[in-house]
Amino acid sequence: SRAERAARIAGTAGGSATPPPPPPEEEPDPDGTLEVFRLLGVRRTSTPEEIHHAYKRMLMRYHPDRMAANGVNPELKGYYNLKTEEVRMAYELIKGFLGIS
Repeated sequence: SRAERAARIAGTAGGSATPPPPPPEEEPDPDGTLEVFRLLGVRRTSTPEEIHHAYKRMLMRYHPDRMAANGVNPELKGYYNLKTEEVRMAYELIKGFLGIS
């Protein structure tokens, strides 16, 4: 059980340790839109300005030219190209979902 596993980790196999709190309830995601919000690091309740700021931040984080300038392995440029495109697509989906122009 979870309490026994926590007790073993805590070193109190006798079961006197308090069990850890249950994990937080995850937001239901029936239509699959939550993943694009997670990709940008924002919540569904974020303002358009917060979403735009997160989009710009993620573009800067994964931009392939910026990575090359920071000395990241040039062989990873394809990965960063894909990641940047993923961020752009997520932003476009969120804009359409929320009706942001």
